[in-house]
Amino acid sequence: MVGNIGSAAEGAERMEFTVIGDAVNLASRLEGATKEFHTDRLIGESVAELVKDDFYLRSAGKLVVKGKTVPVAVFIPLEEKIPGENPTFDKVWLDQYEEAYQFYIKREFDKAEVLLKKCQEKEPSDYLCDRYIKEIAAFRIDPPGADWQGEFKMKDK
Repeated sequence: MVGNIGSAAEGAERMEFTVIGDAVNLASRLEGATKEFHTDRLIGESVAELVKDDFYLRSAGKLVVKGKTVPVAVFIPLEEKIPGENPTFDKVWLDQYEEAYQFYIKREFDKAEVLLKKCQEKEPSDYLCDRYIKEIAAFRIDPPGADWQGEFKMKDK
């Protein structure tokens, strides 16, 4: 919902134009999650669906944000797709990362780890590769429950 909130009553001069609602709350949670994923931008799955033909997107993870129980897939927009131009990043690397991420989500941790380590060889400082490799190591000691869908639970806003 968008509109003026406040009171126009005499003596009450507090009126603000604002937005409220579930989408606004999710956007706020995603802004907070950028720190968790070491990135400047995150978008949710509904926005990703709208822009996937126009932008290169990287799967960041699935989040259960504070106040919700259903995981939301989140993505990092990398750059705009320009017809006839190659992206400025290594598209082969991104495809390999995405394949690794899909193996991770499907609990095929050995396959995911092999591909993530190959990605890490090309980009040693990549946070998400490192994060998922560490998650896989932890899951070998303490496997996720049967209801796990690949999500992280955000404790903060």
